[in-house]
Amino acid sequence: MRRLVFRACLLPAFLTISPAIPAALLQSPASGKLPAADITEPVLIPSQAPSLAQKCKKKHREEVEVDTLINSSGAPVQYYFRTAHGDEADLIALRTVAADQFTPAKRGGTAIQVLRTVAVTMELCVEKYKESDGSKAERLSLASTPEQRIFRSDDQSSGEFVIENPIAAHGTPYKVGGGISPPKPLTTPEAHYSDQARKARLQGTSWIRLIVDQHGAPENPHVFKSLGMGLDDKAVDAVQRYRFRPAMKNGQVAVPLMITVEVNFRLY
Repeated sequence: MRRLVFRACLLPAFLTISPAIPAALLQSPASGKLPAADITEPVLIPSQAPSLAQKCKKKHREEVEVDTLINSSGAPVQYYFRTAHGDEADLIALRTVAADQFTPAKRGGTAIQVLRTVAVTMELCVEKYKESDGSKAERLSLASTPEQRIFRSDDQSSGEFVIENPIAAHGTPYKVGGGISPPKPLTTPEAHYSDQARKARLQGTSWIRLIVDQHGAPENPHVFKSLGMGLDDKAVDAVQRYRFRPAMKNGQVAVPLMITVEVNFRLY
């Protein structure tokens, strides 16, 4: 068993990451979510078929929802998790949306930028294998081309999504404060005990530091304060499967942010 504590990192960032959105893609003089006025919704243009698994003994279906900022050219310039499962399917969904193209939304015949949700439904091939330590694991791959549908979620404006003062590109994660809100965990899979730690009845906390990227996925999780006996590796394995709503700049632009997670191991 474990209890999670999330801490936004207030120390200077020391890892490099790409910015959330190139500034040139977000050009507008106004700010906020403008009301609808005869909005024509964006339409998904089917993309090239992805690589599919050749053989598949076991299949299952998953759906992941990705909030997507579609610019006036019909490109997805920002996309991040709305729902997630904590497995490879989440990342497959992100890659699928990243490759999408849309006919842009229009208002009065003029192409505009809007925020919408893309639901990606995947039939997945499940391949079982063993890790280097002998533990069993599963690998997911696409068994067929994903089904996608685009819609407006209840908390999304039906009108144009306009951003003031787009964030300049730079290579460091953000810190909480100054209009930056922390990421919100969507799914936090359980960290398991190592055999060595269980036999020794070791309890305590492993501190894991990571960047939550602009899509809500963990990047470069690593041990910040060690517990030992294999529990740090187990903590990192779990954190790699965490998914988040990413940190936001002024509630509008998803940005990368460094956090520290306390993974507490307790025997009962």
